[in-house]
Amino acid sequence: MTAASLSIITRLREAGATLTRSDDGRVRFSSPTSIPADLLAEARQHREGIAAALAAAALPPRPDATPETIAAWAERAAAYALDGYEAPEPPPDWSEAESERLQSLMRKMADGYLRAALRRPPSWWCAEAHRPTPGATCTFCGGARWWSRDRCGWYCATCHPSDGLTDTEFEEVRA
Repeated sequence: MTAASLSIITRLREAGATLTRSDDGRVRFSSPTSIPADLLAEARQHREGIAAALAAAALPPRPDATPETIAAWAERAAAYALDGYEAPEPPPDWSEAESERLQSLMRKMADGYLRAALRRPPSWWCAEAHRPTPGATCTFCGGARWWSRDRCGWYCATCHPSDGLTDTEFEEVRA
């Protein structure tokens, strides 16, 4: 399962397609309208990733999903990503203080990875409308306020102020 396959699934759904995975692992989709040829070609190219996403039930939520649905999807996606991972256990001859130190170090590492994953450039663009991930921070100034005209391109409110725009011309969010 890749980010590209999840993006293709989202675009197929936006085109009105319904996706299913048969018992033999084949992906089938149907749509009441015609699907663009370039999207079909891209879906064929990433069929293994799409099948893996369907098998893991790690499909991205529909655009009209509730926050509870989105949270459940994020939990399933995290479990799929961590499938087979087991945190290291300290050897039995370690003292309790050494074990606590290992656990503390692992929490700090996980926190560092999470902070690194949430860093965003001062401005970025994506083909699909989206919102900055909660907790996203600017790599330049560390700010967490973002604004956009179209929800596709986002700008750090500190590094790229929305000077000259009225409140109705842009959307501002605090991540």
